[in-house]
Amino acid sequence: MDEIHINGRAELLDALSRATGGETFILAAGDYGTLSVSGRSFLDTVTIKAATAGDSVHFDGIKLNNVTNMAFDGIDMGRALKAGEPEYTQINRVDASTNISFNNVHIHTSQDNDVTNDAWGMYVVRSSQISITNSEISDAFRGVIFDKTNDIVFQNNFVHTLRSDAANFSAVNNVLIDGNTFTDFFPADGDHPDTIQFWTNGQTVGSSNIVITNNAMLQGKGVGPQGIFMGEEVGTLPYTNVLIQNNILFSADQYHGISVYHGDNVRIIGNTVTSPSNDSKMYWILADRLTNSTVSNNVADKILNVNSAGLVTDHNLLLSGNTEAAALIPNLLAGAGTTIADLLIAGYGYQRPVEKPTPTPEPTPTPEPTPTPEPTPTPEPTPTPEPTPTPEPTPTPEPTPTPEPTPTPEPTPTPEPTPTPEPTPTPEPTPTPEPTPTPEPTPTPEPTPTPEPTPTPEPTPTPEPTLPAAGHNAGSLFGTAIIHALQDLMLSPNARGSATLSLSRALNVIEPVDSRDTAPAAPSAQEVHHAVIAGIGDSAAAAGIGGLIGNALPGFGFGAAHEASGNPYLYMSHSSPGVMPWLRTENFA
Repeated sequence: MDEIHINGRAELLDALSRATGGETFILAAGDYGTLSVSGRSFLDTVTIKAATAGDSVHFDGIKLNNVTNMAFDGIDMGRALKAGEPEYTQINRVDASTNISFNNVHIHTSQDNDVTNDAWGMYVVRSSQISITNSEISDAFRGVIFDKTNDIVFQNNFVHTLRSDAANFSAVNNVLIDGNTFTDFFPADGDHPDTIQFWTNGQTVGSSNIVITNNAMLQGKGVGPQGIFMGEEVGTLPYTNVLIQNNILFSADQYHGISVYHGDNVRIIGNTVTSPSNDSKMYWILADRLTNSTVSNNVADKILNVNSAGLVTDHNLLLSGNTEAAALIPNLLAGAGTTIADLLIAGYGYQRPVEKPTPTPEPTPTPEPTPTPEPTPTPEPTPTPEPTPTPEPTPTPEPTPTPEPTPTPEPTPTPEPTPTPEPTPTPEPTPTPEPTPTPEPTPTPEPTPTPEPTPTPEPTPTPEPTLPAAGHNAGSLFGTAIIHALQDLMLSPNARGSATLSLSRALNVIEPVDSRDTAPAAPSAQEVHHAVIAGIGDSAAAAGIGGLIGNALPGFGFGAAHEASGNPYLYMSHSSPGVMPWLRTENFA
């Protein structure tokens, strides 16, 4: 759906009231107050996005209750506590909602560099499909709290300047905590800040399917926090299916680096958990009442196994009392200046995540454009041989229609009697009496005397090469012969033998196959005016002469087989009545 530009709080509230799903509202810089949305289930994600990066679009807080499908991008979310508000005030809250995301946002409270007057940055409860990514969380009593919530993504965030815990989780399922950086904790008296803390206190269900990977937790300018702490206060709600891998933790004056109490299938692999070398407290990895679990390939001051039967521990590098191992990390006394690079040891513990060269292969589908071979169908143009029908211009022999003068018989109505096959006209051409006895048996020799002029087909053999290419133009060469044959045929049913002979002679000078002289489709009652059985030999010959008749006799066509008799037939379409008034077809069955 198109982006909708918003200028001011009133426009935003109006646009949201009319939104159905899929809209993206681009907000101009400004102060939009507190945004409260309740009881809205959008068909698709509605996005609220800052027009420019930074904190130019400010909300005092975001409050969502029973909302589905909303996203926030590039906005500033927070305010200082008001007079009389407690430290556990929830500046931003998501309750009973689904598919809510916060990307590239800044979650905070007072921003006065005094964490003692700050509140909770964000509280998420009874919700699902919640994500906070690529964001900054700062200046808060507690950063974020997820309670009774499933399908959580907390990834690539920078969390700093806090009084107590950075990220808390309780009664959660399907959780990804990945690629975050935590630093600069300033606890008040009595506080013991945790970077990532899970608890079961006050819950009826435990937490499961938890992945904590690639996070960096450094003491920084403040007091060292505890690291990853998973406490099981109820005693009957163990953590199940937990992976804690490739995290780096550096803190002073704390014991709990990675501590998991009561769990099954817990894997603590490839982490670095260290403290300054002159620290009196060992920053440890603690496995308490774990089953089916592993602690391997870690760097730590110390590893403790408390009532964890069958715990697998291998390839771990312990620094406490091991001067050689401690020498591998020479800058452990750097304090706030300690960097991730100072804590790396090849082959053990945390390693910088290898950036995934992900989508780069996707552009490689450039080979798809390579289907240039498709243009190679240039061979199709190679049908240049078709232009080779240059022999068509060669029908210069057509001008040779010197045989056309022979149609002199046409002017002389005598040709009608010439159908010597019919006994009556024979008296005029005296030679016809001779054929009369034999005309029907061997019509071919005797009728030929009268069409001696027609023997033009014999000279025409010279155009034979040209005729095949000319196709329909052959009518101009043999029109006379065909007309005589058809006249014979039409004037007398008894003249079929003679007509056959004339048509056969005409046929003998025509190539039997011409792609343009294909037999027409069998005539329908609507298309055919008259159809007569001509008895012109086999269907191949009929197909060969079909085009010739079509040109010599306008309005006529020649079919390959009569639908009743199976013989070739001559037909005249409705479009040509009256073309040849002398033609009498009513005498034929």
